Amino acid sequence: KDVSYTRLNKFLSQGAVATIELQKGENLETFRARNPDAIPLFAVDPKGKANAFTTALDLSPAQGWKLIAISAMFSKQAGDGATGPNNGS
Repeated sequence: KDVSYTRLNKFLSQGAVATIELQKGENLETFRARNPDAIPLFAVDPKGKANAFTTALDLSPAQGWKLIAISAMFSKQAGDGATGPNNGS
């Protein structure tokens, strides 16, 4: 709910998008704890179905799911040009 177009546009203009695969014991809560400023956009289930995060849908991604998220820490300007932590991109 606290996401504005301006904030999304800022992250996207910085290339701050990452795809993160949740590993054993990881879920949305552990992802958010590690990446407090990240905004999850989509959760892709193990069968490849993409689910958009919305305030109306309660998703519970866990091991084997992939999260597509934006965050300042994923920005190409924030580091060595990597596109995000532990991702396959």
